[in-house]
Amino acid sequence: MPKMLSTGTLQEIDTQHYGNKCKVMEQIMLARYELFIQKGIITHATSSMNTLALEERYGAGMRSRFREMFNKIGFPKTTPDKRKNHLQ
Repeated sequence: MPKMLSTGTLQEIDTQHYGNKCKVMEQIMLARYELFIQKGIITHATSSMNTLALEERYGAGMRSRFREMFNKIGFPKTTPDKRKNHLQ
């Protein structure tokens, strides 16, 4: 099954589409949510945002969809950075 991997932190720039504000990542995640519901297609994503920050950015509806789509894995703040190229 096709999968989408976001290696970023769900950061996005608000943009305009025919004069309407548009959050590109939100639109992508809504499309992925529909694929998850309709066909069971899995999406993998990472974010450094906590759940409250996600809700502030995308709203309670998207937070609920994220809760349905993803398993949350948290690390303590003292966990060493796991990126291979970090601080090289």
